[in-house]
Amino acid sequence: MRGRKRTPTKLAELKGVPARKLRGRSEPKPRIARPPMPEGLSAAAKRHWKAVIEEALRIGLCTTLDWTIFHMYIRAWDTVLELEAEVKRLGYYCETAKGGWKTAPWNAALIQHQMLLKAILTELGFTPASRSKASTVDPGEAQRGELLAFDGGKK
Repeated sequence: MRGRKRTPTKLAELKGVPARKLRGRSEPKPRIARPPMPEGLSAAAKRHWKAVIEEALRIGLCTTLDWTIFHMYIRAWDTVLELEAEVKRLGYYCETAKGGWKTAPWNAALIQHQMLLKAILTELGFTPASRSKASTVDPGEAQRGELLAFDGGKK
């Protein structure tokens, strides 16, 4: 598809885009559901998974179609943790056969996985920049705001 990538309707709603500008009214509306935790995660990744999924369910971002991206996210997050430990243990650089120094392969892998993690976080709206564009409204406040608009703004 050419042009700018479309913003999913749910993220557009959270950003406060007016309903008349939402193009995705005909897009699929999968059910909100808790994905199964991937196997083989570290203890830290399991704790992080539970926290992230709870928050995603709370704001309605975790549907059955999103399970794959959430699994990719937690795998990338877990790999970054492992690679950070390797870099801490072995260092950022390693010696070459000729006696010089180069970036260690585990450090290069860490950088690649951090970039992948950032891309996934941005896609999900989990970065500070993407989150600052979103706004959530309490259902009671939304009704009050509609009433204020209807009454001409009088309290």
